Amino acid sequence: MPITFKLVVQCLLTVLLLTGLASAEPVLPYQIKPYESSAYESLLLGRDGRPSDLRPEEIYGTAPHIGIRIANGGAGYTGLLRALSEAYLKTRPTIQGKPFSIAWYATNTTYSYYALRDHVVDVSLVYEIWADALQGPRAYAQQPVLLFNDAFIFVGPAANPAELVSASANGRGDSLDEMLDKIIATGCKQPFAPNCSMYASRSDLSGTYKKETAYLIAHRTPVDLVLHSPWYYAKLATPREALQEASEKGLYTMNDKSTWISHPSFQKGLAIFADGALGLDANLNNPCYALLAQENYLVSDQPRRFLRWLAGPEGQRIIATYGQHEFGAPVVRAVRR
Repeated sequence: MPITFKLVVQCLLTVLLLTGLASAEPVLPYQIKPYESSAYESLLLGRDGRPSDLRPEEIYGTAPHIGIRIANGGAGYTGLLRALSEAYLKTRPTIQGKPFSIAWYATNTTYSYYALRDHVVDVSLVYEIWADALQGPRAYAQQPVLLFNDAFIFVGPAANPAELVSASANGRGDSLDEMLDKIIATGCKQPFAPNCSMYASRSDLSGTYKKETAYLIAHRTPVDLVLHSPWYYAKLATPREALQEASEKGLYTMNDKSTWISHPSFQKGLAIFADGALGLDANLNNPCYALLAQENYLVSDQPRRFLRWLAGPEGQRIIATYGQHEFGAPVVRAVRR
């Protein structure tokens, strides 16, 4: 009898476990929500009223008037920008009594600067500082405000054909230079040949591309030679598209820690070999700064208020916790002021 009872209990527990696993919803990458463009006024215009070729990727809020325009890449693709914008609109929904929405324009750092320069957006969130945007007769931005800290990561196939050594509690791993050495030494002589190493690059003007290019130059590897190397795979892509490509094709690549955390389904078959969030390599830090357009180009004070709110306690509290519930870890690190 005791044995039979034990078996029954074990069977019941097994059924409950399987039922729980079957009903559990998988954590999916952040999904961009489409909007009906006809519901919003002046979407074809920049914030100065002139025609613009740049279109929003998402709009937060239902008011037809776009009161704040933001250019950025990573924070938008992870969903952090949506969370911040919707929280702000809950308590500050009007400009001079008029309801407004917030628009996100999906751009990398270079084009975030261009969008601010060309008067398309009010605020740009960028990952490097351009002195000429802040100083001189052609300056078009106010002084930057540090909003949060992301980090660069170096990931690759778990099979690890280049035999990279990641840092661990047991000791020091390979530096990024040493990892590049190994990838070049074991690189495919023909693209996507089996059992050799390939590196994937977004090949755009993003901060990630500039960072990897700086490593290659410091590594004394001619960039023009790299571009024509069979082990180097270049394709224009967003951060999450690049991570998905690396996962599907088994490639080494540099990306953002925030993209990795917020897209768990794209981690399949990949491992992290260098992580800037560990603080072992200061060059892999990836701080995000907010730039506000110069005063004479701001239509209202709402963008300034929004920026002040982002850098303040309320905004930083959301930044510090966003992703914990959805992905099991905060997507980025808040700023301690």
